[in-house]
Amino acid sequence: MTVSLFCYSVRMALISVIQCPWHLVFIEGVMQGPTYALCYSTIVGYAASVAPEGYSATVQGIVAGMDDGVGFALGSLVGGLLYSWCGGRSSFRGLAALALVSSLLHAGLFTLVTRRDDKNKRVSPEGEKMLDNAIYRETVVPLTDKQTEHL
Repeated sequence: MTVSLFCYSVRMALISVIQCPWHLVFIEGVMQGPTYALCYSTIVGYAASVAPEGYSATVQGIVAGMDDGVGFALGSLVGGLLYSWCGGRSSFRGLAALALVSSLLHAGLFTLVTRRDDKNKRVSPEGEKMLDNAIYRETVVPLTDKQTEHL
């Protein structure tokens, strides 16, 4: 998400400085993947990881609907108002600055939260990691003490 937000800031800053409209084709062609596609993949992947067991597709659908519905509607409304008040170049420059600040905030908060999570997380042996996975839960049988004596 941090990389996506940073790429959005680069994309909008580049759009704000172009002189020839054909340059937009190149910018959009190169920056579409690192911006929208990466952001969308991150959002859907996060939704899948936080969803309760058996509800992954439902949560992903809700998140995608919010992004494609509410997100586009609010973006169009705010973007149109900003464009009418400030003009095109200023709007893109302001949104580029907002995306850059958001990228830095996300990186800082992510570092802070994951550092706190790492302190609270206990390290488990490799066998327990396999047993935590729902696919292996019923097929992997833990070894008893008698079976491990000869190892």
